[in-house]
Amino acid sequence: FWSRRFGREFAERVVDPLVGGMFAAKAGELSMNAVFPALVEIERQHGSIIRALAARRRAGGRMPARQLYSWRDGIGSLPLALAEGLGPAVRTGVAVRRIGRAPGGFRIDVGAAGAIAARAVVVATQPHVAAGLLEVADPAAAEAAASIGAPPLAVVFLGYRRRCVAHPLDGLGYLSPSSEGRDLTGVLFCSTMFPGRAPDGQVALSAYVGGARAPDLARLAPAALIDLARREFGDLLGARGEPTIARVRQWPRGLPQYRLGHGDLVATFNTIAERCPGLFVTGNYLSGVSVGNCIAEASRTSVLVDRYLAEAACGGSRATG
Repeated sequence: FWSRRFGREFAERVVDPLVGGMFAAKAGELSMNAVFPALVEIERQHGSIIRALAARRRAGGRMPARQLYSWRDGIGSLPLALAEGLGPAVRTGVAVRRIGRAPGGFRIDVGAAGAIAARAVVVATQPHVAAGLLEVADPAAAEAAASIGAPPLAVVFLGYRRRCVAHPLDGLGYLSPSSEGRDLTGVLFCSTMFPGRAPDGQVALSAYVGGARAPDLARLAPAALIDLARREFGDLLGARGEPTIARVRQWPRGLPQYRLGHGDLVATFNTIAERCPGLFVTGNYLSGVSVGNCIAEASRTSVLVDRYLAEAACGGSRATG
């Protein structure tokens, strides 16, 4: 898509690192319709992306933009706030084994904790977990979920004294094209992006390793990952000396891959209600991996659940009890 419209160099030097950073993926393996649906649509309407953007500017419309945001105490603040709002309705430490159909709705097997009866169920897990949960209730959705890859990913967080890093860190970070053969997919300058991410006189950097480009690197021992990040920081950012802090977080399964044919998988999830009324799926493998995308998808799902329960409460035939 990008090579045909903007040339191979643009695809290799701009789109490839962008997709590597956003999706931990290889650009050539992804579905354009699934990853950038808005661009596909405006090109369909105007015949050209450039023509579409020019028309929007002439009409005084807003240009595509993203606003950076985060939480002072990390992204964990979001689920903690949701849990606080829901109160005792939230049950933690309970492992769901299976979701089965039952008169009036569903029976949820929670192992030693027994079973839970529910009129409607929302599955909001990673796709490989959803595959196991949906196996009995909706085999088609289970098969679709199981086919979504999520290669391993590691994040290396290093802190340095400001004077030990030659680079001004005057940006958000950098992304690496595959053609450069770098070990790090990308790096965020955390202390530049948001206040309070490092003590005075220090800087914070996060490096991303692995994904579809180099899954084996994400499985390295933490000490090896730290050394890998330090070498590249020394090479590209002029970082010297020992970091003041070093942390590694590894995920055996990272971001879901929106590969070719992903639209057919999403259609399978979106039609679950036709095959199994009262069952819903939401997550970062449907319409985008960002927090904003997940919130939008969750909001859409909540409307569908609310509508289903309202119909059932009014005597609908789909569920009782």
